[in-house]
This record gives sequence, C-alpha cells and structure tokens, in this order.
Amino acid sequence: MLSQLIPAHGVSVSPDVVRQVLATAFAIDDGLLGDAVTIRVSGVSDDQNAMLMAELLLDRLCRVSGRVLVDVRRLHGRPSLASVYFLMRELPLRQHPPREVAILEREALRAHAEFHRTTAANTGVCFTYFFDVAAACAWLAAGR
Repeated sequence: MLSQLIPAHGVSVSPDVVRQVLATAFAIDDGLLGDAVTIRVSGVSDDQNAMLMAELLLDRLCRVSGRVLVDVRRLHGRPSLASVYFLMRELPLRQHPPREVAILEREALRAHAEFHRTTAANTGVCFTYFFDVAAACAWLAAGR
C-alpha cells in the first residue's frame, strides 16, 4: 500500500508524512450503544498500518471509561498472522487499565480473531470476540 503512495525515486519522506498517509486508509469513530461506548473502525487494515491503527485504538480506549464495544466488521483486510503476533508483543498494552472490551468481528474472520485473542492473552491482555451484536451487548451488560 505505502509503496503505491510514495514515489520510488529516492525521495525522502518524513515519518510524520508516512504516518499521515497510513492513517488515511482507515477511520476510527465512537458513539454509544446502550450503556457501552462503541468504537467503530472502518477502511482498510494491513501489515503496514496495523501498528498505527492499534496505537490510535489504544489512545481512544484510554480516553473513554466503562464498557467498550470495538466494532471492526466494516474494516476490510487484516494484518497477517505474523504481524498480529509481533504487534501484540510490541504494544504497551500492560500500561493501560484493564477493562471490559468486546470486539465485534465478522463470522468469516473467526480464525483470525481467535489467533488475535490467543496472542493477546499470551501477553496478559484479554479481548473477547463476538460475531453477533446482541451477544456482545449482552456480555457487556452483564459486566463480565
């Protein structure tokens, strides 16, 4: 993706410009769904923008309190499993307060979600994935 956006003619591009280009591939917005804050992620995710997307999501999670539903169903593509593995080890997840986070994913991406959940759990962070919005909302409402 990035190679398509930046010329290959030896042009030097600042890290801030690269960050801005990568951030144009996705959008993160939030709202409320019942008593839970909902963070919706849309656009495109891949190996090149996964770290930036994760950093921005963590930043958003730090600014909200209570139960959170992260809805990634409108996000196209996913980082490779290798990228997910290394990403989960590089992010400063333990510095963030524990909270109830439900991630709403498409059923077709269940295997990828399970790998992400397991990799996160191996670093001491627990995400709970759901493939049905009603089940995610019920889990959050139960306060588990």
